[in-house]
Amino acid sequence: MRSRLESVIDEVGEEELHNTVMRSIVGVGYLATHPHTGKRIYGHVSGFLISVEGTWFFITAGHVITDLEEGFKQGYTIDQWHIDDSGMASTEQQRIPFPFPFTRVDTVVMDDEAERDYAAIRIKSLFRDLLQKNGKAAMAEDQWSAEPWQNGPPFDVLAYCLVGVPSEQVSQTDPDDPFLIQKSVAFLEIIPMERPILQRGKTNELTLYGKIQEDLTDEKAGITLESIKGMSGGPFLAQGVGTDHTLKTAVVAVQSSWIKSERVVIGYKISSFGDFLRRHKAELEIGGAWIPNE
Repeated sequence: MRSRLESVIDEVGEEELHNTVMRSIVGVGYLATHPHTGKRIYGHVSGFLISVEGTWFFITAGHVITDLEEGFKQGYTIDQWHIDDSGMASTEQQRIPFPFPFTRVDTVVMDDEAERDYAAIRIKSLFRDLLQKNGKAAMAEDQWSAEPWQNGPPFDVLAYCLVGVPSEQVSQTDPDDPFLIQKSVAFLEIIPMERPILQRGKTNELTLYGKIQEDLTDEKAGITLESIKGMSGGPFLAQGVGTDHTLKTAVVAVQSSWIKSERVVIGYKISSFGDFLRRHKAELEIGGAWIPNE
């Protein structure tokens, strides 16, 4: 039996899926040095791009950033960050050569246990230009402002999926170039759920729940996963097909966590966070450090 997501892909084609979805999917890579052994470890953060009144933001999960900050306290150092926009359909794509020097001033983090789990990094003009040259495009406001699941995007939703880069699918390929990596982007179908009875946390009005298929398999990519670790920060995407047989897509939530034993993924609505960024965008753009307190 064909899954809903596979049926959408069959109708629009792989190229249309790639061009429509992957143009907004990016990651952030980094090198962390162990405080005692000096071993350098490559890490990858899943995420995506949205546009808020013309300003681009990289969106991921808040706990991803706070976990990294906890590593700093334990003595780990980050040698360099970079934007990973590989996997685009553009034939003229070139690897972005510059480090990604974002600062705390450019970053908004909301990570307070069961309440919310968001992070945003403002994309400055240089990196926006480079991303656009590689065919990247941030999701417009009408692609992130809808209220899911029942009052979803302004098109008939045929399937939902989680998109991200699992940690087990990331590996370095060149010892002389630590940022030359091999990775696979996974698309996992989500079946929307009403709020389940859970043993732990995350039960407020911002949370969305979904059931993933029986095995963690992305048949199109040929990936079978042991875990979705590393996919935190990836988007929950709604998928539909237009009358012209093109793919319609919108992001409804940011992946936060999952309950492996119940195969339940938990995300936080993006519309609420996008509205927050809109209200505070001017403060962020002038470089004033601020801490979310709403």
